[in-house]
Amino acid sequence: MSIQGTFVFAGIIETIEEFVGPYITQGLGILTGLAVWMQAAILAGAAIFILIGVFTFIKKTYKMILVLAVIGVVGYFLYTSGALNGIIGGLVPTTEATTAFSLLHIIRVLPL
Repeated sequence: MSIQGTFVFAGIIETIEEFVGPYITQGLGILTGLAVWMQAAILAGAAIFILIGVFTFIKKTYKMILVLAVIGVVGYFLYTSGALNGIIGGLVPTTEATTAFSLLHIIRVLPL
């Protein structure tokens, strides 16, 4: 990662910490003021809530992930077998070309 990218991410992290930091401090202040058994109950409830959310997210999105994987595999097999050469023949450069040359070739072929 470049130095400029590091500074950008550092700025984003700093902004998030400035925004969320007071809320975390306030929540920890309230939590530490409670009895130990109450702290454990709240943390266990939060853990259960987070686990239910993760499993619900996976349950809702696994079909989409499977469909994208199947489309990717079919596309890969069509591409490697040469079935797509007639469709995208002029767009994809030869395999000997470098990455920069490939990008220039694709930009040059596209009708802009």
